[in-house]
Amino acid sequence: MKNEYLQKENEELIKRIRDYLKEGGLASVTAFQRKFRIGFSRACMILDALAELGVVAETSTGSTPKREVNMDRLSLLDGYVK
Repeated sequence: MKNEYLQKENEELIKRIRDYLKEGGLASVTAFQRKFRIGFSRACMILDALAELGVVAETSTGSTPKREVNMDRLSLLDGYVK
């Protein structure tokens, strides 16, 4: 089942996020805001959708939650881009 939020999201943005994560980019709300110039709510929704798919998982590192990227599941994002 595809994540409904990602289905509605901009395809080009999903491609850029996928490529960023493949390169070892940090999966956090702040990183998404800065890298992709998107707002807090949108970054949160995207990160939550990625967690729902199992592409990222929460890790507890200090006061800023960063998420570990599951490279084996990153290919699931290919289903959201043409």
